Amino acid sequence: DLSALSQFRAGYTFFYDMGDPLRAAKAFEKLKADYTFSESLSTYTKFEMGPFVAHSIRDYGFTLLSKGLFKDAKTAFGEAVERNRKDPWSHSGLATALALLGEQNQALETAQQALGLGADEYTVAVRGFVHDQAGRYQEAAKDYQKALMILSNNPAVLYNLARLYEIFGDCGEAASVYREALKILDKWPEAHNNLGHAYFCLGKYSEAAAEFKTAAELRPDYVLAHYNLAVTYEKEGRKDHAEQEYRRVIALDPSFKQAEVAIQSLRKKTRAA
Repeated sequence: DLSALSQFRAGYTFFYDMGDPLRAAKAFEKLKADYTFSESLSTYTKFEMGPFVAHSIRDYGFTLLSKGLFKDAKTAFGEAVERNRKDPWSHSGLATALALLGEQNQALETAQQALGLGADEYTVAVRGFVHDQAGRYQEAAKDYQKALMILSNNPAVLYNLARLYEIFGDCGEAASVYREALKILDKWPEAHNNLGHAYFCLGKYSEAAAEFKTAAELRPDYVLAHYNLAVTYEKEGRKDHAEQEYRRVIALDPSFKQAEVAIQSLRKKTRAA
């Protein structure tokens, strides 16, 4: 029983202390396979590694996704699907990981399976995301709109839909949807930057500058926001402010050659004037 207890403790540690349900599941399964238990230990080993652990592994997959560990997330979601084939969110998580890894056909098939198990705002939005990643923008937009009909205040879906409106050239609608997303998450640098881009597209340069500035303030190392702000200042004729922002871009990213070129061009225009 001592070796069995040691194996049980390993599973417990992986699950509760280290937050790694994949390794915990393997430890508990090894425990079941390798040992015959005394009555005192069998109370604990009767714990069924079913939906509860599957959901824990699924949640672990979402954590891995948020960290950009797409291959590891694919493994976790695949394990979650194997343990509970009726869970639509495990399938949707797997579809997301597959799409981010460029496995588009498998991603779409898995997203469709998720919808067959349960159509909600998340599974519909994930199919939209799969279409989006594959460049099927019209299909993606339709799914994002459907997802918002189910749950209208999902900021990620609003953001993705607004981005597609920009691709379609509808900057007015893009700006409107970005504003809706920012009502929910106002300290979102990427959304402020993209809203600034939509305003710039509409010729609303002062509004664009304000959004780019907010994005840069929220994330001081946001190179693109500083660059966009510099371009907007130049468009407004605020040359000193523009050069200052271009220099910030170079300080943050010396390889950003467009900023150096822009400074040289700005100086030539000043001398010509």
